[in-house]
Formats: sequence, C-alpha cells, structure tokens
Amino acid sequence: MLKRYKLVWMGLLAIGYALVQLWVLFNFSDSVLSRLRRLEPLSAAAVRRLPVGSDVLVEGRISQTMPQRYSTLVAYVRSSELRYSEKEPGVWVEDDRVVPALLLETADGTVAVEPGYALEKTARQKQTKRANYNGFERGSEVFVVGTLSRAGTIKAETLYGGQRGAYLFSKTGEKWVGYGSLAFLILLGLVLIAVEVMLGRNRR
Repeated sequence: MLKRYKLVWMGLLAIGYALVQLWVLFNFSDSVLSRLRRLEPLSAAAVRRLPVGSDVLVEGRISQTMPQRYSTLVAYVRSSELRYSEKEPGVWVEDDRVVPALLLETADGTVAVEPGYALEKTARQKQTKRANYNGFERGSEVFVVGTLSRAGTIKAETLYGGQRGAYLFSKTGEKWVGYGSLAFLILLGLVLIAVEVMLGRNRR
C-alpha cells in the first residue's frame, strides 16, 4: 500500500511538516517580535523612573571599563568541535557561556545589566583550531531586553547586537521568507497528491 500510494504519503508528509513549522514560526517568532515592537528604547533617566518589574529595552554601547574575558571579548559563547571520525565532519556544540554583569553607556548615562542573559547577533567571532568564540567587545553597539530589578539594574533576558530597528527589520524579512518557503512546500505536497490521484485514475 505504501508503495502504491507513495506520492500521496510524500505529499502528506510535506504538508504535515510545513504545517508544524508554520505553527512554530507563527507562535515563537511572533511572541518575541511582538514584544520588541511594543518596547521602545529607553534612556538611562527613563529607566530610573520606572517601577520595579517593568519591561525595559535599552540601546547603548558596552562600557570601555568592562574586563575582557577571552581575548577582546567581554561576554561570549564558546562552541567546540566534536569529531567522532576523521572521515566525518565535526559537530559544533556549545560548551561554555560567559555572560557577566555589564555596564551599558547610553546618551544620558549608564545602565547596569545583571549576569545570566542570552546572546544573539553577536558582533565578533574568535576562532581557534577546535573552538569558536562568539560575543561582544568593549564599545560594541547592543540593545538589551529584560525587567527592572529592585537594585535599579536590568535583569536581562537577551543581549542583542546592533539596534532594535535594524533587528526587527531583518527578522521580519526572515519570517516572511519562511512563510513563503513553507507555503511552497504545502503546494508541492498538494501537487504530489494530485499527481497520484491522476495516476490512479489512469491505472483503472
């Protein structure tokens, strides 16, 4: 039966995969992007006036006073290459994350960021023979998203490279490219099913 209706099963598999990916893309990407659209960049003075627990987004540059943790990087994620065979390509696995407290310099002052955040769109990469280091240097342009703590610091969730506007523009474009690719996959699945139906009629 599987062999006889091979194109139907292939079509259903393509459609099912595309629908799952559409659900993931719609729910997870939109939840992140909608929050970034809602939050406007705040000045250091505006952050100080907010109540504890407020959602905040601050753009700035990493202070030149931050200690360097690896080479010129002040915060980074390290990935190491694991090889199971000399003939097979290696697999890169994250095995270290150094995300200390940071000080961001804004136009009207400084804002402190608590440690423990995720990194995205890192500005610099350092590579050795078996490891990649992706992170930020002193002076890197970044924006941070998180909540305001009782100490007046930002309990950061993610530290992004660049500016909020540019990040939203690129991610929105990527999202629509993803929608287009998955719509094509659904169409391909329908075509495969239609071809199998036509072939089935011709067999009779």
